[in-house]
Amino acid sequence: MFGHPVTLVTDPGLEPILRQMLAAYGAQVDVVSDPHPVGGWQQARRDRVRTLLERDEAAWCPDQYSNPDNVTGYSSLGVELIAQLRHIDVLVCSVGTGGHSAGVAHTLRQFNPELEVVGVDTIGSTIFGQPAQSRIMRGLGSSIYPRNVAYDQFSEVHWVAPAEAVWACRTLAATHYATGGWSVGAVALVSGWLARTRSADTRIAAVFPDGPARYYGTIYNDEYCRAHDLIGAPAPPTEPRTISDPLTQVASSWTRCPTIIDPTCVPHAEPTS
Repeated sequence: MFGHPVTLVTDPGLEPILRQMLAAYGAQVDVVSDPHPVGGWQQARRDRVRTLLERDEAAWCPDQYSNPDNVTGYSSLGVELIAQLRHIDVLVCSVGTGGHSAGVAHTLRQFNPELEVVGVDTIGSTIFGQPAQSRIMRGLGSSIYPRNVAYDQFSEVHWVAPAEAVWACRTLAATHYATGGWSVGAVALVSGWLARTRSADTRIAAVFPDGPARYYGTIYNDEYCRAHDLIGAPAPPTEPRTISDPLTQVASSWTRCPTIIDPTCVPHAEPTS
């Protein structure tokens, strides 16, 4: 619209359908080839962005991980939820950059100071203190520490494994005709448990961030799911395992923790399974 050249830095995991659409919009898609040895694909992408910025002094990067406008941009969603639901007791959000969870929670808490915020992450993500591991779930989780994550807003965090998210996505589609990606499956699993275990008058708002289009080749593709051992296993347990220390206890399947820490502010202990 304004004629600004746009370069989007991504990695090989970007879905082909999205890459094709970005190219159609006129964006230059820059794909990094190797993950960072510590920070994974995210740090590799950030390093590439830094290189591009150094090459062109007129270039600008919005930095979704630490830009407060990312948070502010979701205030309107909080207002919309209040307008439709009036009162909300529990907010369930996936956490990646931290933008939508922080923005929606900040707005809802103005109407209900006792709001509970339940964060949903993927196993292998470092956001809430777990050790970094290889991850196939996209849209939630991180190998770095986004500064937009509002740790003080969360009441508890849940980690969900890929096979559990796939099961939830496919069950949601088959029973409620609602579809989405990794974040949707993980949030659906956790919010369903909350709905079963809280009193009937508890009002729970679960944020489903996207639709299914990006995931036809993964979550909804039997060949892909079989290759990654994501289907064929028993359904997830009806409730999560609970741990008390995210720095020393490692989640390998659906796990909840009522202890919320900012891992950049505490020394790391040796993790155990």
